[in-house]
Amino acid sequence: MRLTVLLVLTLCLWSCNKADPMEHLPKLAGYWEIQEVVMPDGNKRDFTANTVIDYIELQGANGVRKKLSPSLNGRYLTTTSSETFFAVVDNGKLILEYRTAFDSWQEEILTAGDSIFTARNEDGKLYTYKRYVPLNLNDLP
Repeated sequence: MRLTVLLVLTLCLWSCNKADPMEHLPKLAGYWEIQEVVMPDGNKRDFTANTVIDYIELQGANGVRKKLSPSLNGRYLTTTSSETFFAVVDNGKLILEYRTAFDSWQEEILTAGDSIFTARNEDGKLYTYKRYVPLNLNDLP
């Protein structure tokens, strides 16, 4: 009897400690700029300046990812690139499924925080994004 109770309690505690990957989804909303890409062979490309940023808008598990060009006046110019996605959990992983008129693909969200998120695409490329902070001309000397 004690062993059964102990086993049930252990299983409950173990299952409660598993975080729901969907909890990462709301953290993706907002403006992001690419920081680096690590290729499957380990080669890395750093991005020190970006002329285009990503804007992610969410409504539940549905989302839109748009490419924007920030301007010096604090406004954004929208490019023609816009991709809709649907978030799903597959084998305990948060997957964004993208569909356009011409293609469909997936990426796995590996981490998501307030200031950084990482994603891996189907080609095995690892992308690191940082939260975009607009340039404030008033902060310049």
